[in-house]
Amino acid sequence: MTNHWARACAIAVLTVILLAQPALGQEGNPRIVDIQIQGLIRLPELSIRAKIRSRRGASLDRATVSNDIKRIFELNAFSDVQVALKKVPGGVALLYILDELPIIHSIDFSGNDNMPKGELEKVLDIQEMAIADEQALKANVQKLKDYYIDEGYFLTRVLYSLTQRDDNSVDVVFEIQEGAEIKIKTIRLVGNQAVSDDELKTIMQTKEGNYLSFMSKSGQFKPESLERDTHVLKYFYGTKGFVEARISEPVVTMAHDMEHLTVSIHIHEGPVYHINKVDVVGQQMTDGRTEELLYEKEFILSKLSMQPGDIFDRSMVERDSVRLADLLKDKGFADATASSISSTTEDHGINFTFVVQKGIKKRVGRIEMEGNESTRDKVIRRVLEIHEGDIFSATKMKRSKAKITRLGFFERVELLDRPSADPSIQDIIIRVKERQTGTFQIGAGFSSIENFMTTAQISKTNFMGHGQTFSFMASISSIRSYYAFRFHDPYFLDTH
Repeated sequence: MTNHWARACAIAVLTVILLAQPALGQEGNPRIVDIQIQGLIRLPELSIRAKIRSRRGASLDRATVSNDIKRIFELNAFSDVQVALKKVPGGVALLYILDELPIIHSIDFSGNDNMPKGELEKVLDIQEMAIADEQALKANVQKLKDYYIDEGYFLTRVLYSLTQRDDNSVDVVFEIQEGAEIKIKTIRLVGNQAVSDDELKTIMQTKEGNYLSFMSKSGQFKPESLERDTHVLKYFYGTKGFVEARISEPVVTMAHDMEHLTVSIHIHEGPVYHINKVDVVGQQMTDGRTEELLYEKEFILSKLSMQPGDIFDRSMVERDSVRLADLLKDKGFADATASSISSTTEDHGINFTFVVQKGIKKRVGRIEMEGNESTRDKVIRRVLEIHEGDIFSATKMKRSKAKITRLGFFERVELLDRPSADPSIQDIIIRVKERQTGTFQIGAGFSSIENFMTTAQISKTNFMGHGQTFSFMASISSIRSYYAFRFHDPYFLDTH
């Protein structure tokens, strides 16, 4: 019985019981003398009483008892809750009769001939000793189906069965019918004249299967990958001047052998567009005036990738938008943006107007570090090109990120600008993830001259978080011993 039906039944039981007490009804609401709870196996009684708002000594209230039932059901631990009344001297005893859901004793799989049990267990988000909730079990059935689809078993069916045990626990078995592994045999591209099939298939994540598919995983059917491919193809055509290019929804058909798929994608290329005109203007202000550009228009246009006569390239629009914004950010306008407005001509030309918005000129406020658990702050600060109090600069931000990365101490480096309480101040967060910077090697060998010999080497960059390099090497044989020690500090006594 699901929680929904159990709740409905419990409320119905309560209603029937209360209506079946005419004597009580005639005397008004009786006083609750005692509250009892029955049916608990594992849950502590205190956790249930904490949900009950009916109190000893209070008058019996039908709405309060009904809400008690709802709150107990919210624990998601019971398949049924019933309430009974018993007439006792001085009033009534209120009895909550609970039916606990079973817990999961074990989880197993059947029919998983091609997938090891350990891999399937990683997919599940339920575990032993958890409550055997029906919705959670159904959700994990879907997780297993999705996993099999990702692995190419598109026709897999998954069910589950429960075996009741004496201690109100169940054994859960996910019954899997794997079916045949389905591979994409053919990808048909229809309508592409200017771009070859091979060039388009190269940029697609979905691939055709071949005799090496068992190693490369090519040929797997993944709906999310196919959806991504349609967006990638449209963007790719946009970089080739095909402004009107349209990519149809892929059509997937299955072969009669139920083991192979054919994917068909229809493409409408349209004409190639060229850049006709490029312009740049400031944003229009509320009083109707246009913001003044910080640079001469000819200088700004010379910095753009797009030039009149070029084939339209969507990626150039994105790059030029960033480049224009960075020109303003280098002058301290940290929130500067550049958007574009386009229009087409009858001869397949396209006009672009970039609209730049400066915002407020800002200085750098606080520069804070995150993630450098071992590395000292000063090791990062001394390579920065931007400092607290400087005019904000996007170029200096990028150079600073590059220099921190070149230190070799971090797997990932991010420089994030964050507004502060003062609108003219921009704080900077430097977020890093440290990497292992130490090595240890040991070896042994035999030589006709030195007989048995051993070598050992230990090295550590970013020694104790100071950005220093330390290494020690020893080589020992029967006739000689060789030791080498190296210590390098690129900023000795904090100097260059």
